[in-house]
Formats: sequence, structure tokens, C-alpha cells
Amino acid sequence: MFHSRTFIRALATSQVLLALVIFLPGSALAQRRDDGATAETLGVGDAVRASVWGPAALYYNPAGLLKIPIFVVQSTYNYLDGEDGHAFQVGLVDGRTSEHAALGVSYNYVTADRDGYHRFGNQLRLGMGTGYRSGDFGLFAGVSARYLDMRFRPLVDGGPKYVEGDLDAWTGDVGLMFDFADRIRFGIVGQNLIDTKHSEALRTIGVGFSFVFSTLEVGASMNIDVSNRLAKTITSYSFGADYGIGDAIRIRMGLIIDALKGQERVSTGFGWSSPNLAIDLGWSTATVDPTDMLFGLSVRYVPAM
Repeated sequence: MFHSRTFIRALATSQVLLALVIFLPGSALAQRRDDGATAETLGVGDAVRASVWGPAALYYNPAGLLKIPIFVVQSTYNYLDGEDGHAFQVGLVDGRTSEHAALGVSYNYVTADRDGYHRFGNQLRLGMGTGYRSGDFGLFAGVSARYLDMRFRPLVDGGPKYVEGDLDAWTGDVGLMFDFADRIRFGIVGQNLIDTKHSEALRTIGVGFSFVFSTLEVGASMNIDVSNRLAKTITSYSFGADYGIGDAIRIRMGLIIDALKGQERVSTGFGWSSPNLAIDLGWSTATVDPTDMLFGLSVRYVPAM
């Protein structure tokens, strides 16, 4: 049983921040998938707002930090074709030391060439999650802080400066997650709630749903850009399926309908795991431009209890 007072405080904070996200002004340009996000989520089109756990929860919904009460260390490498893009990530989540709360941290470094600029920098995420279980019902809440130190330099000497300039700022996420009988899952998250006025951290509301059929989990997420970039909300969708073969193999597929970038992306993935080690591969590509391809590799380690 999780500590009720801790949960109530986190829930109250979540409600306040989720309300604020609707009213705070902002402006931004389109941004891709978050740097350092893990390969297992890539395989299902990142349709994981309702089911994510471990270090991946720091990127999609911090409420998932205590969803599985384990200690886990994870490292990820992502390669983006067409931009010579490389992202390196290492993360840790401790949901085992305390039954009342989980703590997580993730760091990533990214370098890429995009739209005539060299984009590079560091990002740090810190998160805390708590929750409550009673019978077949589970309710989880989480908050996270995100620090971005990003630089943009023209690829041609003497070229124009990046229109938005460099970024050195903090922002944060807050989320909730519901679980019914380990079968029906629902999640909601407000991301980048502190306005950075930069496309590197668009303010969004994410809603997700997933359903588990024995060894098959299917999910869908809706991501609403509320940054007022086009003076209106913009909604993108993602869908995914994760099928287990025995206790060790996972096969994944996904579809992303990205309204911000005006493209559709298909994804697939493969995972292998033992009680202490897991390796995940993920891949996605735009349907109209096969060179716009993203590849991810994650290695996850869970120390023996």
C-alpha cells in the first residue's frame, strides 16, 4: 500500500499544473521526437502515454516511474538518417528502495545537422512518481523537471544566426496514470509546462489508452500542441502493438500521424529480455520520405534483488 498523503500531494500538484498548461501563452516551431527517448517506445510509435515505465517514463509520462517497482539502469543510442543525427542517453530509476515513491534521472547528449544549422547540446531530466493500489485498481502520479542546454550554429561560415537563438532553460512535466486489473490503462500528461518560447520544448497535452489481451498490448496516444504556434491547437496521433513470444521476445509495430510535421511514420521494433538484462531495437520512417529514418538501440539492466 502506497503512502496516501504523498499521493494526494502529488495528485493536487498534477491537477494544478495540468490546468495551467491550457492558459499559459507560448510560441514554437515543429520539433521531432524527444532526444534520447528509448528504443522500446519507438517500436510502438511512442503510443505509450498510458503504459510507459522505467527511464522511458521521464520522456512520456512521469506517472509511470512507480508503475513497476524495480531498480533499472538504461542506455540508449538513436541515429537519425538525413541529418547525421546522433543522440546518447543514460537513465536510472529507483522504484524499489521505497514503496511510496520512485526517483528517476536521465541525461542525453545530441548532435545533428538540420535546416542549415548544426544543432547540439545536453539535456537532463529529473522525476519523482508515487501511486496507490487497491485490489484491481491502480492510480499513479508523477512530476519531472527538464533542463535544456542547446546550441545552434550555421553550417556555412558567416551564415545567419538561428532565428530562435540558443536555449538555456528549465521546464517540466506532470502526469497521471490509471490501471484497471492490469488490463485497461489510461494516462494523461502535460509536457513542457514552463514556457521556454522555443521549438525544442513545445508545450503539449498527451492522452493515452492501452488494452492488454494476454501477451498482446495495443495502445493509442493523442498529443495536442497547445503552444499556439499556428494560433490553434494541433493534434497528432500514434498507435502501437506489442506482442510477446514466451517470456523473452517482444515484437512491436506502430503508426504515427504527425500533424505538426505534416507526415505519417511507420515503426517496428524487437526486444529480448532475461530477468536482469534487456535489449531493444526500434526503427521508424516517414512514408513519403524513406530517407527520413530513425533507428534506436536500448540496453536495460535490472540488478538482482
